[in-house]
Amino acid sequence: MDRFITNPVRIGVVQTGSVPGCPEQNVQILRQFAQQAKEAGCAAVCFPEGFLTGYDPGHAQEYAVPQDDPAVLAVSETAAELGIDVLAGFMEVSGRVFYINHSVFYPDSSVLPYRKTHLGDKERSVFAAGNRLAVFPLSCGLTAGFQVCVECHFPEITQTLSLRSAQVVFSPFASPGTSTDRERIWKTIIPARCYDNRVYLACCNQVGRRPSAGSNDPVPEFAGGCLVCGPDGVVIAEDFGGQPSLLTFDVDTALLQRYRSEDPSMKYRYFPAKRRPELYK
Repeated sequence: MDRFITNPVRIGVVQTGSVPGCPEQNVQILRQFAQQAKEAGCAAVCFPEGFLTGYDPGHAQEYAVPQDDPAVLAVSETAAELGIDVLAGFMEVSGRVFYINHSVFYPDSSVLPYRKTHLGDKERSVFAAGNRLAVFPLSCGLTAGFQVCVECHFPEITQTLSLRSAQVVFSPFASPGTSTDRERIWKTIIPARCYDNRVYLACCNQVGRRPSAGSNDPVPEFAGGCLVCGPDGVVIAEDFGGQPSLLTFDVDTALLQRYRSEDPSMKYRYFPAKRRPELYK
């Protein structure tokens, strides 16, 4: 995989709904947004948690797919066709075990999977937890990591990814509620994660409605929203309009390098380097 780096690097995040149990239909939605991201100059684009299959733990046994499912392979084809990295998730089945998977699909057709390591209370009875907090390269030359939905409430994850050289952390969500609630929560926790660890953190959530069990009447389900904070803890892009949309932002690679350069000024201090982990045990 060829890696290049420019400044700035444009990245996209998507808020949109998906159709539970219809991965082929969801791939078509993904292709449309990926094309928009390509036209906007994005090197990579991230979709919400569980997007390909729909996020529906109660129907995981019906909707989950293996990593070699045709719809998953179609995402690889999309990344190859457009020449950008596509970050997309699905409910995965491997043998008799279920995971919440969020993978990086590269233009060279390689795939790097991540299995959610910290599960929500309702997820634990359905899914197995992954056991690896990995960072991964983007084709543009940046190093990134995943912090999926509830994992944003574990500060150690952001710090671990930063210490492992992550520059951008992607946080795909499938979170219910209202867009107002989602905005309030994200703007409480995300700026601090970024400032303390000197990373960009980009959140995107599923949006829209889906049929409730046993009823044809649609019910509110996902809160929607996209939010991006920079390594200084400042919100640099947001969209809480509640409609399917692509949000783009630029990563300042020169700024990231300055935070890692042992600059003596407080403004550019890389705090994780000053830790005393022997005190935390």
